Amino acid sequence: ADCADADATVYPGAPELCDILDNDCNGLTDDGIVFYTYFLDNDGDGYGNPTDSLRSCADAPPSGYAGGGADCADADVTIYPGAPEFCDGLDNDCDGLADNVSSTTETDRRFRVYPNPVSDRLTVESAMGGTLIYEISDMRGKLLRAGEVGVESGRLQISFAAELPGVYLLRLREQGGAEAMVRVVKI
Repeated sequence: ADCADADATVYPGAPELCDILDNDCNGLTDDGIVFYTYFLDNDGDGYGNPTDSLRSCADAPPSGYAGGGADCADADVTIYPGAPEFCDGLDNDCDGLADNVSSTTETDRRFRVYPNPVSDRLTVESAMGGTLIYEISDMRGKLLRAGEVGVESGRLQISFAAELPGVYLLRLREQGGAEAMVRVVKI
């Protein structure tokens, strides 16, 4: 017998749809439907909050959600599983350890950046001369500008006069391979 005469999608033997109804009248709602769990992604970094989720039969997350729920700080776009680790007292890569610097990032000590916060000009000192590549990005990772300069004296000045007050990421790379990522506060 039809278990919902008023609905044409509900009858014995009907295909089950993702609609919170018992379409095939077998007493089970949405049986046989594959459900996915999506996690609220407040900061838009592609990783969601593990404590705020929804289930859906859509095979792609809705806007504002992510398929992975392992973000340990969902209000900060620079903190997510696998993110670069900064020497800032935070667990940037969500591995449970703050400032666990590997041998590949120990070269950060080759750079000195000051003043930070900066109002006009930022000075970068490099332990090595040669070519220094720099990239300035916003906190969402959008590249704002980049440059490549020769550093003969071991010192470089980067103008921050045009940037609005806020927090920026400065990525530094030496020709020899040393690399660092520094948060810079513009006041």
